[in-house]
Amino acid sequence: MNTKHTFLSLCNAYDKIEIPIIQRDYAQGRDTVDAAEIRTKFIDDYLIDQLILDQPMELDFVYGSVIEEKKGDDVERTFIPLDGQQRLTTLFLLHYFIAIKEGELDKVQHFLSKFTYETRPSAKDFCQNLLYNFQITNISKIKFEITNSNWFSEDWYDDPTISGMLTILNSFANNDKLLKSNNKFLLKLLDIDKQLISFYFTDLDEFGLTENLYIRMNARGKMLSKFENFKSEFFKIISYDSILTAQVKDKIEYKWVENLWHYKKKDSFIIDEPFMSFLAFISQMLYFKDAEFRSTKGYVSNFLNFKVLESIYTKKENLEFLIFSLDNISEIRKLQSPIHWNKNSISDTLTEVINGTPETIDFFMLYASFRYLQAKKDNANLCDYIRVIRNLTQNTVDKSVREWPHILKTITDLITDKNIYEYIVKSDENSMFRGFYSEQIKEEKYKAYLITNFPKYKNDIQKYEDNNNLKGKIIHLLKSPICNKIKEYEELNLYALPYDVKSFKKLQNIYIAYDEISQDDFVNIWGDLLNTPIYYHDKYYHRIDVASIYWNCPSIFFFSRKFSEHTLSENLTGFLDTIRKEFVSSMLKKYSTLEEVRNPKNQLYLYYILHRNINEKSMQSFFKNGNYNFGWLKKEKGYKSLFTKGVEDSMEFEDQNPIFQVYNAQFRYSFGINSKNTLDLEKLGIGNKRNPFEELVKWSNF
Repeated sequence: MNTKHTFLSLCNAYDKIEIPIIQRDYAQGRDTVDAAEIRTKFIDDYLIDQLILDQPMELDFVYGSVIEEKKGDDVERTFIPLDGQQRLTTLFLLHYFIAIKEGELDKVQHFLSKFTYETRPSAKDFCQNLLYNFQITNISKIKFEITNSNWFSEDWYDDPTISGMLTILNSFANNDKLLKSNNKFLLKLLDIDKQLISFYFTDLDEFGLTENLYIRMNARGKMLSKFENFKSEFFKIISYDSILTAQVKDKIEYKWVENLWHYKKKDSFIIDEPFMSFLAFISQMLYFKDAEFRSTKGYVSNFLNFKVLESIYTKKENLEFLIFSLDNISEIRKLQSPIHWNKNSISDTLTEVINGTPETIDFFMLYASFRYLQAKKDNANLCDYIRVIRNLTQNTVDKSVREWPHILKTITDLITDKNIYEYIVKSDENSMFRGFYSEQIKEEKYKAYLITNFPKYKNDIQKYEDNNNLKGKIIHLLKSPICNKIKEYEELNLYALPYDVKSFKKLQNIYIAYDEISQDDFVNIWGDLLNTPIYYHDKYYHRIDVASIYWNCPSIFFFSRKFSEHTLSENLTGFLDTIRKEFVSSMLKKYSTLEEVRNPKNQLYLYYILHRNINEKSMQSFFKNGNYNFGWLKKEKGYKSLFTKGVEDSMEFEDQNPIFQVYNAQFRYSFGINSKNTLDLEKLGIGNKRNPFEELVKWSNF
């Protein structure tokens, strides 16, 4: 039901008129050419002119909702405008200015104070100060006097709502007709019967409209005018097809708003930003789909540029895909099964893309999902298809945009009526998988072979792929049941792996072992990796460095296999004690005493065993400050090596023993020995055991 109101009667009808935070800032006072033109037409040429002529004015509809809140025995009613905030703010300022001009502010303070920007503290405080703390001497300079008041905060200059209010008050002050008139305008404005300035008011709660109202109206938000302009220009681009254009115009106001509603910002009731983010994503994919592979001319980067959009969407198939994608956001949201290493689903991936925080893999997984849905293939095979795309993308080193034209074509080519595994096991890897890393392609084909021939173990294979360390690359894990020596991992051809049920059982045990040792980034076994190929001895620079991808090295899986073969009788601690004792025994077979060991990796491992098993100290205190690489320097006063025969294959230290230092990225020779990065076992005067190797031998023989 529509009710005719003045600003006074609306204030009298409610305890508060509260501008919500969802509304855009006060726009009529913006410092732009367009805003200035609107002010001139609305305020100077209409509002004030009609006021001076004593001509009644009607200012269109004001929509909103009423919230009732109990205050003791009373009920406080607050009107929250959805549409009409701009006009109401202007009327508040007009009533205020005229009351100040006519020296009658005390008569209207009470009802003007009901108008508030409650959820915007700065705007609320500004209005309250206008009403109760401001004393004016020259109304023609009202803006100057306000901004120079002791209560005016410098920070308020940056508040667009306050800035807009100041501009409007200044407009009133610069209107000579209003300023010089002797008419008693306030009495006329307060005359409810006269209704000099009125509007029609609609309480939307009476119609049972809730949040859906905001959806249908697409609210009124900060980006609205910009978004409206964008839509207008975009409609021109796609106007070549009247049917599709009509679909876009209809859906952008209704269905797509509903589909994107989930992604709006908190406390916002507009979907402009989510829509633009999604459009940019689809446009980017379509641009590179049609782009030249490894173009020497480079590629565009702004996918909301109208020239770019025109080049994309003048192709009907691209426009159809955009429409399809926006239509099916709700279908993507239904894909809740974890598919990413971080346990994210495709639905989560959509959120990442819209929020502007995706990885490259997210782009391809989401694009592949929409393409698959568009192809109308069996949804039961969708997750397997996305999984293969995920694995290929993650383990392709070069994912730069120059490769995207080939990658995106492959993504489309892999869509099939069959299950993806049945399809790729028979496909030609050289012609079918362009853009992706060849070794990963081979792995995907072999895993497809295993899954199609041993379907019972499909879930196991996919579980291994999902491991957050392995991330789809499980080639070394697959070889571990077959390889008895580390060097066999590189020598054995993937397609020659003789898998059977027994191999799968062995693989299950190895993975269980891997899963245990990998906890907390391999913290429990890290020191035991010192004597494996994971650590590399640089013979020219006196360093031992850890491999960059240690978590997926053959040595890790060889270690896991050894552990898996002991787990029936030993826990991890028992297993580590066993291999450490075996190592000490192997050194004693090679050397008469442990002091004579010359290999630096062997030396460090002996130090580690001493540190952990004899001195009973933590792994972290050995790898000081989280540093896992080692270098060595000439001995200085206060330090002593436990070894006596030098370091093999180390220039300058063939006949003398240096002092070890831990470091992270770069070993600084010129800095000399740093006590904070030196092994405790090589420091004098800190209570080390007198004959530590003798203690170690006793322990190993126990």
